[in-house]
Amino acid sequence: MSKYLKLHSLFFTITLFFIVSLAALLSGFYFLYDMDQNRFKEYQQKRYQQVIHTVHTKTLHHRLNEQNDQQSFAIFDFKLITNLAKIKSIIDNPKIKYIKSEGNVDFFESKTERYLLIISPVSYILLHDIMTKTVDDQNTILIFTLLTILFILLYLLTIKKIYPIKTLYHDIQRLGEGDYNIRYATDKKDEISQLANAFEKTAKRLKNYKESRNVFIRNIMHELKTPLAKGKFLMELPHNEYNKTKMREVFYRLENLINEFALVESLITTENTLQIKKYYLSDILDNAIDILMCDDNHVLKDIDEQMMIVADFKLLSIALKNLIDNAIKYSPEKKAYITTQNSDTIMIKNRGEKLPLSFEKYCDPFFQHQDKNSGFGLGLYIVKHILDAHHYQMAYRYQDKYHIITIKPLDSAKG
Repeated sequence: MSKYLKLHSLFFTITLFFIVSLAALLSGFYFLYDMDQNRFKEYQQKRYQQVIHTVHTKTLHHRLNEQNDQQSFAIFDFKLITNLAKIKSIIDNPKIKYIKSEGNVDFFESKTERYLLIISPVSYILLHDIMTKTVDDQNTILIFTLLTILFILLYLLTIKKIYPIKTLYHDIQRLGEGDYNIRYATDKKDEISQLANAFEKTAKRLKNYKESRNVFIRNIMHELKTPLAKGKFLMELPHNEYNKTKMREVFYRLENLINEFALVESLITTENTLQIKKYYLSDILDNAIDILMCDDNHVLKDIDEQMMIVADFKLLSIALKNLIDNAIKYSPEKKAYITTQNSDTIMIKNRGEKLPLSFEKYCDPFFQHQDKNSGFGLGLYIVKHILDAHHYQMAYRYQDKYHIITIKPLDSAKG
């Protein structure tokens, strides 16, 4: 605990406040306890004076009789004893201790008994104090103990409530050092818990920003290779109208790529609302093939031309473009087969060897397995983000030497 009690810390301030408050509580109880003790002493002193005065008065007039006067002394909570043998047996009891003398009165006490021995000119008189209640020390101490325990528990609860601030401080330091893996979600409703939840959301958002920058940069490096290579090749060819048209297509492709990167970055980092409308699937596929800039003989379609799909046109085009690109790239025959089923399912197939790892691994960002020159492992990662945003389900299976990816709306998204 000492490491938290620096002079400038909140923990030190709260601890100091509780120490001062506890000291004030102790002082208050001590004052009340002392006041009760003094009040009781004053009351006892009056009782003793009254009963001693009564004894002196009765002995002076020779009217003191143990049997007849018990009732008058019982009013003061005393029992009168005049028998000398009985007095001697009580006084000589080792449990009875001599306390003090005041005039002709000696005071004796044990743990539970109190006696006054009055020596008169004619006899010895013993008064047994039978008052059963003195100051209620036990109840006072019990109440004080319970309040002290409650006070300490309140302090510990307060420290426990604000302790997450210390964790947040260290997590903020970690965040500043580039560690975005903050896990502090809680369902508590206090302000510190809400602050922790907001901080975790901020850390996740910053992690997404960093991730999207990596996606953005690496995707640019990968995707720009093809159009740049085509452009360099066209620069070496004769400058005729056909080659100019091809060159314009290269620049059109570069422009589309820049727009694509911006859309994907926006989707990953901010989860922007999609521009959802109904479109013909054939139009989205044609757009995907156009921005892919591949030859028509690489894509074989057998689709329902009237099939409508609810989607963000640009983003779903990017997702289908990446799936078609992967199908062509990793097929020995360089062909992608696209079919439709049940008016809501898209299937993309390509021939190839069985995947050595689970399909989910290939959806991780920057995943590479064997062919490290084939790309940066972003295609399926981007596809998954786009389909998740659309509430679409992507499933994979390997059947009859074909990789088959199906896309369809989730049950919750239907209708």
